[in-house]
Amino acid sequence: MRLYFDSCVLIYALDGAEQLRRHTLQQLERYGDADWVISDLVRMECLVGPRADSKFSQELIPAAAAP
Repeated sequence: MRLYFDSCVLIYALDGAEQLRRHTLQQLERYGDADWVISDLVRMECLVGPRADSKFSQELIPAAAAP
């Protein structure tokens, strides 16, 4: 099964408030055997916050920019 992420799911899972982050990760675990897919648009949307923070920008943007 192939599942497509929306940007809000990734943002909640990685950078959400603790309760929201835990809930999101629990829901994602239900589909652990799926093939996860993100589009270039979702990747770009998720880089807006990290790009504004220079600490995260240096760590995340080169890895996330790779296809």
